[in-house]
Amino acid sequence: MNAHKSRRNIAVFIDLENMFGGYGRNVSGVPLSRMLREVHAFVESLEIGSGAATTRAYANWTVTGMSNYRRELLESGVEPVQIFSTGGVNEQSEERRKNAADIQIVVDALSVAVEAPWVDVFVIVSGDGDYLPLVRRLQYLGKYVIGVTLTGANAGGVSAVLRSNVDHYFEVDAGVARPGRESTAAVVTPATKGTTTAIAPQLPSDRIPSLAEYVKFTRDFVATNPKAMHGDHVDGVFLNDALRRQWPRVTFATFGFATLGKFVEVECGLKIYRQPQPKPADSPSSPVVPTSASSPPVSAPVEATEPLRNLLEAVEPAVLYPKLVSLESVLDKLTVQYSPLEPDVLLDNLGNSLPDVAAEQIRLALGLLYAVGAFRVEDDLSLMLTSDVNSVQNGIDLVLGDARRRAQTIEIDPEESEIQKAVFG
Repeated sequence: MNAHKSRRNIAVFIDLENMFGGYGRNVSGVPLSRMLREVHAFVESLEIGSGAATTRAYANWTVTGMSNYRRELLESGVEPVQIFSTGGVNEQSEERRKNAADIQIVVDALSVAVEAPWVDVFVIVSGDGDYLPLVRRLQYLGKYVIGVTLTGANAGGVSAVLRSNVDHYFEVDAGVARPGRESTAAVVTPATKGTTTAIAPQLPSDRIPSLAEYVKFTRDFVATNPKAMHGDHVDGVFLNDALRRQWPRVTFATFGFATLGKFVEVECGLKIYRQPQPKPADSPSSPVVPTSASSPPVSAPVEATEPLRNLLEAVEPAVLYPKLVSLESVLDKLTVQYSPLEPDVLLDNLGNSLPDVAAEQIRLALGLLYAVGAFRVEDDLSLMLTSDVNSVQNGIDLVLGDARRRAQTIEIDPEESEIQKAVFG
């Protein structure tokens, strides 16, 4: 179906049950506000839609960890639709609830199509192939159908059939580090619909490894993970993510190396993969000179490529930086928390105690603090700030230190003021 050039009313149906991939894989990780912004920006870019006639999100809103989502719905003008659980909390009840969400969305979408004929664009936010009959029926009724899914292993599967049958399809990146049970799991692999196969959680270690241990882990990791290599060169971003998961409080700088590349090449005897540096605009024919192991870190041509903020956020584990005032508010509450709490309970507590802070900002701040190693993880996977983060300033310093390490990982060398401006504006 070809895109219509006239601007139309749109209806958005968000299957949060599919986005979560089942509540056993955490309910706090979907970037709802950002997803909605990107959905509307995408529709606007196609020049086929104006304001949303209706936007509905389907989930069990009574589950722990959902209070911030309920706030986000109010802040974003989204109508919540309750999908109840039956039969207790287990995989079978989760499957029934997800099926109930599917059925309710189909009924509601067809009702809107018939009762509101002026709505011409339907956005289905889900990767579930069970929506294929709905897509075809809406198209038969002359509607324009857009499919949206989240990327990432914990966002639910994506049906290739659904993807190929909608009029347009796009993905919202959900690869943002976040607190949750799946964040400490080694792997969560989707299996058949409604089931998951999870390797037993491996908690990150708070201890400081020896240099020999750090080197051995690096060599073993790249030897057994093909994705960690670009040919015979080590992918620094991929390796850095693995090292941070294993030892959140340790980096190559702990052992006196200025960059990850220096550590990999000098200490591990491996080659690091480096992105070719952009050519200066006034000399397009200038050759790119590869960086050797003995050369100093590249002085960042940040303004010539992506904004520094985007570069820092993209280094694994990926993050999105909240506003400084939001981070300070979250840290202020966390520094007076005297007992570990499960991630979803912690998120609810913060949402309830910070009514003036946007729900999205609370979740971004919590995810950022988890990614930079501000939390210790208890045996039951509950979270509490580490002993060296006992004030708001300690937390901010940790975030800025992590940003400096991110810059070193991609071998750029911005000024301290540039890092602070990139992170906090």
